[in-house]
Amino acid sequence: MFNRCKKNFGAHKIGLAIVFFASLLGTLLGLIPPYLTGSLITDISRMEKIQIISNKCLILILLFFLSQLLNISSGIVGTKVGTEIAKEYNCEIIFHVQSLSYLFLQQQNKAALNQAINQDANTIVGFYVNVLINVLRQGILFIVLLIVCYVISPEMSAILIISTLLYVAIYISTKRILLQKRRKLRNTENDFFAKLFEQLEYDYFIKSNAIENAFRQRLNPAFDKLLHARVEDSTTRLLISFAQGATTTFTQCAVILLGGLASFRRKSYYRYSADFF
Repeated sequence: MFNRCKKNFGAHKIGLAIVFFASLLGTLLGLIPPYLTGSLITDISRMEKIQIISNKCLILILLFFLSQLLNISSGIVGTKVGTEIAKEYNCEIIFHVQSLSYLFLQQQNKAALNQAINQDANTIVGFYVNVLINVLRQGILFIVLLIVCYVISPEMSAILIISTLLYVAIYISTKRILLQKRRKLRNTENDFFAKLFEQLEYDYFIKSNAIENAFRQRLNPAFDKLLHARVEDSTTRLLISFAQGATTTFTQCAVILLGGLASFRRKSYYRYSADFF
C-alpha cells in the first residue's frame, strides 16, 4: 500500500517540503529562548543596563511570534496537503475495489471494507505527513543538541547518546508486539462498527421480521472482542510509556548528578588554589 501511494505524495512534494522546512525552522528557533532567558537572568543579577535587558526581551518576543507563525503555517499547509492526499488515495482504492469481480465483492462486508479502506488510507497519509516529517525534524534537532551538549560537556553528550540508544532499544523490542495489538484492535473495530452499521442498513428487514433482539445480540460478542482488544492495546502502550518515562527519569538524574559533581570539583579546585596561595 505504501508503494501505491508514492505518486500521490510526489504530486504534493512542494507542499510537503514547505511543511518540513517550516516546522524544522520553528523547532530550531525554539532552542534560542532558553539560552536567552538564562542570559537575561544573569544580566538582571549583575545589574546590567536596562537597555541590554529590554533588547533581549524584545528579541524573545520576536522569536516567539516568528516560531508560532512558522508552526501555524506548517500546520495549515500540512492539514491541506494531508487531506488532499487522503482523498486522492481513498478514491484510488475505491476505484480499484470496483474493478474486482462481482463475486468477490458480494462476499465482503461492505461496512467493514469501507472502514478498513478509510483507516488504512488515513494511517498511511498520517505516517508520511506527520510521523515521517517529525522523525526527520527530530533527527536534525538531536544532532544539533548533541553538538551543543558536546561543546558544553562531553560527558553530557555521552549520557544523551546512551539514553537515545535505550529509547531505540525499547522501540525495537516492543515494535512487533505493539503492531500486533494495533492490528488486532483495528480488525475488531472494523467488525464491531460493521455490525453496528447493520442495524441501520437492514432496518426494514429487521422490523419486518421482528428480529430486533437477535440483531442486537450480534453486537455483544463483537463489543466484548473490541473491549478486550482496546484494553490489551492500552496496557501495552502504558507499559511502553512506563519504560520510556523510567529512561527519561534516569537520564535527568544522571545529568543532575553530573552537574553537581562538576560544581563540586570546581569548588574543590578553587578551595585548593586558595589554600595553596
